[in-house]
Amino acid sequence: MERVAGSIEERSLLKHPGAIMFVSCYELGHQPLGIAQPMGFLEQAGFAPVGLDIAVENIDESALRLARFVGISVPMHTALRLGVRVAELIRALNPACHICFYGLYASINAEYLLQRLADSVVGGEYEILLQSLIEALDRGQAISLLEGVSSRNRVVGPSLQRVYASTASTIPHPIPSRAGLPMLDQYARLEQNGTERLVGHVEASRGCLHHCLHCPIVPVYDGRLFLVPEAVVLEDVRRQVRAGATHITFGDPDFLNGPGHSMSIVRAMHKEFPYLTFDFTAKIEHLLKRRALMPDLSAQGCLFVISAVESFSDHVLERLHKGHTGADIMTALGIMCEAGIVLRPSLVAFTPWTSLDEYERMLDMVETHDLIDATDPVQLSIRLLVPPGSALLAKSDIQRFLGPLDQAGFQYPWTHPDERMDRLHQAVSAIVEAGAKEAEDAMVTFDRIRAITDRMAGRHAKSSTRTRVSRPDRPKPPRLTESWFCCAEPTTQQFRPLKTKEHGEIQHGWSYIQLKGGPEMEAELMTQGTQIQELLGLKVPAVAIAFRDTAPAGIPRVTAPAPAGCGYWKLAAEGQVFYTEASDHYTCPVGAHTHGVDLPPQVATELNGLVQTMVEMQYLTMADIPMIPRRQETFHVAVYAPLTKATFTPDVVLVRGTVKQLMLLAEAAQVAGIAGGGATMGRPTCSVLPESLQSGHTATSFGCIGNRVYTGLGDDEGYYAIPGTKVADVVRKLAIITEANRQLEKFHRSRVGNPS
Repeated sequence: MERVAGSIEERSLLKHPGAIMFVSCYELGHQPLGIAQPMGFLEQAGFAPVGLDIAVENIDESALRLARFVGISVPMHTALRLGVRVAELIRALNPACHICFYGLYASINAEYLLQRLADSVVGGEYEILLQSLIEALDRGQAISLLEGVSSRNRVVGPSLQRVYASTASTIPHPIPSRAGLPMLDQYARLEQNGTERLVGHVEASRGCLHHCLHCPIVPVYDGRLFLVPEAVVLEDVRRQVRAGATHITFGDPDFLNGPGHSMSIVRAMHKEFPYLTFDFTAKIEHLLKRRALMPDLSAQGCLFVISAVESFSDHVLERLHKGHTGADIMTALGIMCEAGIVLRPSLVAFTPWTSLDEYERMLDMVETHDLIDATDPVQLSIRLLVPPGSALLAKSDIQRFLGPLDQAGFQYPWTHPDERMDRLHQAVSAIVEAGAKEAEDAMVTFDRIRAITDRMAGRHAKSSTRTRVSRPDRPKPPRLTESWFCCAEPTTQQFRPLKTKEHGEIQHGWSYIQLKGGPEMEAELMTQGTQIQELLGLKVPAVAIAFRDTAPAGIPRVTAPAPAGCGYWKLAAEGQVFYTEASDHYTCPVGAHTHGVDLPPQVATELNGLVQTMVEMQYLTMADIPMIPRRQETFHVAVYAPLTKATFTPDVVLVRGTVKQLMLLAEAAQVAGIAGGGATMGRPTCSVLPESLQSGHTATSFGCIGNRVYTGLGDDEGYYAIPGTKVADVVRKLAIITEANRQLEKFHRSRVGNPS
């Protein structure tokens, strides 16, 4: 059913301040244009929308409860993943609220969003469509026939109705409304010559003329370009300059799609603000084609250009239909160097077609051409993302690498034909995230990546950058403090828990039971635990585990440290309810590592010694270590209980069972759309917890020898970890799956003449 306002009195409330809210989840560290633009249109139409940017603000639950319409901006994959969490919270707090997803990633995932959380979905050029949708809701009209608006009764493709009727500078188009957004000092800054400056963010155009196969713009815009009027862009710049910006980022997919329009804007901007610098994004192909413009762009204040280099391999570039070659990249570097503009490459370092040798060659090219400081380390870890609707699905040979659609993850998972590349990706990602957390020098991070790559290839590690690292005062090219990338999965840091003013961190979204709390929550958890145990016939009850800042009231600390962290699983399965502190995990250095416990020097030494012993025994290799999942949040306390006795909301539920029992759980998770796409895990068993926590999906473990000793895990048993917020979904599907398996077993037995 469509949610429409009821009485005339109710409908008029959409004009009240706060009745309409727009939420931004991630815009590459910029003040979000994705909500500033529609707010400008709606304010001009007489509404009073408010904005929320969860990238820098805590969520105000009271504001969500008051909202009657919430638009969630999803211009990229990371924003969509986070936006789903926000929508889950809204549904729990304010079930009657109309939730609309809009932006680049909305329409290509419309069916799934509408089935689960959304009341409407808008794609393409969305400002006028959002205004029409809200005006219809305000009048109490049905929305099912609105142009460009998908609802639960009808799914339509993205609309490319022109938002700006003309690019003429005299037409009074709405200006993005930024007054209610966080100040610019909350966002990414320009880093140059050891100083930082505030950065503004505008767009001169939307869409793109090109058809790069992996680009999410292609399924929506299909080669079309829309120009934002020069007057709108320049007024937006003026307002951000008044707010303190001394550098402007042009967020266009490609600033040189319309070079005449773009050059007119930067010349006018430089004339009015000669001290203002800027950066933009453009294809290598355009840097070559428009090379004559580069000196002028430099003179107007351009400091650097981000270009989607993607790969230095011609055969990978050909499969992506990038329109340039490895040789073109070298030419572009020369053009930009001559113009005095830094070229900052973005990469898709891992694709199904990229070999280990080609990855090594990419590192060689980055180092040889002095691009280490110009390449954000995260670029060396970017793995090709294949979302629903991707042009890659129909126009490349990628199908043979793909698994089934991971709808909850909004992508098709893929496996590299050389398993070393998948292991390398995990290792590089861990190195990059650890380096970012410690603000590590880019050259140090690069050297670590080089070393792990050489080890993966069976060669002695190179250390060619170390002599340069000893010069921390070396000149570095200008950069933004937030790394640029969009067509990739979120990093662990980006996919962090939501935060509300009232409750602080919320692990992986909230279900309704989390917000009810008290006896209702406990009763529902008891029901879930009982159903899992009865449907599967478990001998050992499912265990609820949560990581908290402080110990929950009324729950005691464990009486004595267990010899291993997994020993606490056993105690909980035996019926105990308790919590542990960091020191309770010192007895198991490996478990402490996976749980994110900061180890004192003596215990850290024990961990290193244990790891070294395992390496010497060839139980694991040094290359395995960075790939072991680990909680990234600071460890304070962990709370354990049988799921049937839990008085707290679990972050993860752990099921111990036979292979057949885990098979049924896995099938239920697949139907629920939350099954993990990775291989079944081995040692250490405890890594199954952070794997499930960080991915938001289920994870399976065969166990390890230590776990079998400490918990008595049987030879035919393993573990299945379920994100706490997804347990209800799995239980609902488990009832269906177990019955289906009973019927199918009868069918299969009848075929072999064994009906028993």
